[in-house]
Amino acid sequence: MATLQSILDQQLDGSAPINQKDEVRLKDAAKPLVEWLKKQAKAKKREKDNDYYVRVRRCIAALNNAHRSIESADDLLAECSLNHEDASQINKRIFDTLGIHDGLSEIRSRIQHGRDYCSFLASMISDATGAPEKRWRGRPANQYVYETRKLMHFYEWATKKRVVFPKQIPAIEKSENASQYSTEFIKLRLREIDPNITLAKTITCIKNALKLEANIGKILAKSTKGTPRK
Repeated sequence: MATLQSILDQQLDGSAPINQKDEVRLKDAAKPLVEWLKKQAKAKKREKDNDYYVRVRRCIAALNNAHRSIESADDLLAECSLNHEDASQINKRIFDTLGIHDGLSEIRSRIQHGRDYCSFLASMISDATGAPEKRWRGRPANQYVYETRKLMHFYEWATKKRVVFPKQIPAIEKSENASQYSTEFIKLRLREIDPNITLAKTITCIKNALKLEANIGKILAKSTKGTPRK
């Protein structure tokens, strides 16, 4: 059975990248992906027990609180500015207990890794269940961040152009047309999934998706460093 990616690959097999101005061809090439995303979005909207959503939201809130707590602890650890003698004694105790060289810096790195995983998992749970992810600053995360990431990947794969950081439209303009090709493409495809998507929601989706991409990049980068020295 052909995978979604294999179908997309066949469409551009041996072809030049699609010009980002060619809305008709981009729309046509994105059809298999959009149809697949529609099914994913529909699954998120299936009826669920209210108590289930309460539990999921509590879990998401706890993960985001953990992210903030770990971030605060890491900042305070940096502010300690432990002197060389104390740091050496801490490293010795860590090595005697866990067998980890440079234990203080290694454990701090693991703490930062855990922080990144907390926010990453909160975003994944929110996106899969449709439960809103309340943030401590900025706009609330939109439920279509996952779909936006997939559309971003498609756009970059098809056009060989990067998705740019979306420009905020001044409220006075009240325009629903994006000034950037990538933002306009993603807005139109999201509207195929949900007709109620606005330009403002699209911009929020892209911003949150870009933040998630950066967080995933951190996790993957740290995961490739291997195990600590013994």
